Amino acid sequence: MNKLTLIRTFITRQDKTMLAFFVLAGLSSVWFSPTLTSIDWPVIVVLFSLITTINYWQYFGLFERIIVKLSNQFSSAKTLQTSLVAFAFLSSMLITNDVTIIILLALFLPLSKRIDINPTLATVLIVVAANLGSALTPLGNPQNMFLYFYSKLSLGEFLYITAPITMLSAVLLLLLCRWLPDKALDYQLDCQQCFSSRGSLLFSAVFVSILLGLFHWVPLYIVFLATMLAATVSGIKQIRQQNYSLLLTFVFAFIFIANISQWPQLIAYVTHSVGTPIRLFLSTILTSQIISNVPAAILLAHFTQHWQPLIIGVNLGGLGTLIASMASLIGYKAFSAQYPHLRKAFLYQFSLANIGLLALLASPYVVYYLLT
Repeated sequence: MNKLTLIRTFITRQDKTMLAFFVLAGLSSVWFSPTLTSIDWPVIVVLFSLITTINYWQYFGLFERIIVKLSNQFSSAKTLQTSLVAFAFLSSMLITNDVTIIILLALFLPLSKRIDINPTLATVLIVVAANLGSALTPLGNPQNMFLYFYSKLSLGEFLYITAPITMLSAVLLLLLCRWLPDKALDYQLDCQQCFSSRGSLLFSAVFVSILLGLFHWVPLYIVFLATMLAATVSGIKQIRQQNYSLLLTFVFAFIFIANISQWPQLIAYVTHSVGTPIRLFLSTILTSQIISNVPAAILLAHFTQHWQPLIIGVNLGGLGTLIASMASLIGYKAFSAQYPHLRKAFLYQFSLANIGLLALLASPYVVYYLLT
């Protein structure tokens, strides 16, 4: 295998968003001087600790144990699917939307074949529920984590902004669950993975330290040290094998945004474009449809102090197109791998649900910002 083939193989295996920001960071660094201070290190530390904690929880079988026990409680397919949508909505508030989607679809899609139901709508709703549920907390998704630290809002102030949209989302999702297919179930799932209570408890303690770091009750270097200590005790091999593409995407995005923020013409244009809450809100949603909501949050945060329209905008901006949220792409890829013949049905139902929810959830804010 020649060098060109090796390079092409390496590139195709990497996350495309990470590669795009790597190229953009490199090119922009030719004209502007990047510095280490361009990187928001508190976000990187918390994100690293959270990714590591979730990785080890999965490794120790905690997620499978919870989901299997939950699934065995139901006797109808509709109730089971509704419970998984609700679980996606609630769990994404703490373990991020993309991790929630990966874990739930890894269980549900094979299970849907076993119980012989069409999983298209349930998969769409699990993805949407994970995106909308994650909007509540700083831990729910990467854009929230970044904006929480960057804006320097207190946790109470952040939740005050996100709680209304989360509650309205829950009601709409519950109404959509009425269209889920139903049939009687007669089965019992078994855990395929060994469960380690000791390892799960150890990383639950690490998770508590992450929460304390978010509350600013402990320094973030303590959170980092606790994470590394727990990983060392549990087997450092697992931490070497985890996926760092999201972490690197943030590093390269921070460098790129800091570089182009030194461009006077761009600063003038973007500042004008997001000068009022309504402009910022609509610009955030539209930008998210093109470059996805995480880069949109990092880009626009540098040009505004209007945190409510930005936070709500990037979270609602995850609805709409498939690329508006990386978590949605993860869900689509997982579904397509198991049900390639239902891709078109998935895209149709996904687009219908996302565009409809975006219109319903964004409309009250558009009216509010126009009147204020």
